[in-house]
Amino acid sequence: MKVEKHLVDNGAGWRLGLTRFAAVDGSLLASGARPVLVIPGYGMNSFIFRFHPSGPSMVETLAAR
Repeated sequence: MKVEKHLVDNGAGWRLGLTRFAAVDGSLLASGARPVLVIPGYGMNSFIFRFHPSGPSMVETLAAR
């Protein structure tokens, strides 16, 4: 899986960290697939979406499907 990290200025003085996961060949979507947007809740960062102690993370599972 290819991971792209971006910092995007929101126009209000904040830079938002965005991460995009793509297939190894660089394609973003398989034919017929729909994108998934995952937004962490208040008081939490996105680390938990990419971590699993013994198997694929939530992001890896969603991207594989």
